[in-house]
Amino acid sequence: MVPVVSNFTVRACFRRSLHGGLLEVGGHKLGTAWLPKNHFRQSCFSRVFKELGGDALQIGSYCSYPITGLTTQWFDGAVSMRLPSVYVSFPSRESRSRFVCSRFADYLQELVLDIGCCEAPLRDLLSSATYTGVDIAGNPDITLDLEGIERLPFDDGAFTCVLCIDVLEHLDNLHVIFDELVRVSKQYLIIALPNCWCDARQPIGRGEGHFGHYGLPMQNPPDRHKWFFSLSEAKQFLDDKAETFGLRFEEIFVTEKPRISLVRLLRRLRYPGHRYHNRYSRTLWVVLEKMNPPASIEQGATDVGHHHRS
Repeated sequence: MVPVVSNFTVRACFRRSLHGGLLEVGGHKLGTAWLPKNHFRQSCFSRVFKELGGDALQIGSYCSYPITGLTTQWFDGAVSMRLPSVYVSFPSRESRSRFVCSRFADYLQELVLDIGCCEAPLRDLLSSATYTGVDIAGNPDITLDLEGIERLPFDDGAFTCVLCIDVLEHLDNLHVIFDELVRVSKQYLIIALPNCWCDARQPIGRGEGHFGHYGLPMQNPPDRHKWFFSLSEAKQFLDDKAETFGLRFEEIFVTEKPRISLVRLLRRLRYPGHRYHNRYSRTLWVVLEKMNPPASIEQGATDVGHHHRS
């Protein structure tokens, strides 16, 4: 029998005159949101408050929603897998590449391998690195069908840093390629995996609509996701691989679409811990470091495609 910790009441107030809102739990102020008038609507508060099970909010007054029977399990879930969040959206591949170049600049040095590079926008952004892009289409330095191989054409530890951003979920042989990424990396491995549940949540909840990279089109699509997993499952996969290969998490965080702070607070109350991330976090990003890297970088088995930007 799980012991009950306490009963609380969530209170939220929308005040038009202040252009802001207040959130309280158990009589304690938990968070405040202040927004420009044109971005602030009563309906916004009503919508997120209803997610908690409360009534529609009234302007200038408090509405309360009792949370009864909170347990130690609830608090454990609320603090478990509380990954750091970066609030950003990527309208294009180029914007995502600029984010990668800026966010991971300290790791993108010397020899860099970009697996699934597509048009290889990082080639022009990495001014101090020798860049090699690999893909089956686009503008790679080496054209390679990743699903048709068992081994990458490079020596062990051939690259200082290996990138694989939103690529593994497109491959039937995901596990084989991940192991190869570890093999050819000398020091750092940067991986991004999507949270497939995030885009699926609303269409499934509504009982209509569609979400990208899945479905059943009339013609066989040139590209699609081969795996459907939550952010928790992606995290567990990386935890297991890190333990298997002796990798250390240098960085780990998630990216989410920008939302007002009160919306995020209410959602975290309603869906604590990993449940919040599985619903709203879009991508899991990690930097893995080899604990025992090779003594020196070996020249890759394929020299074609190494481009030094001076």
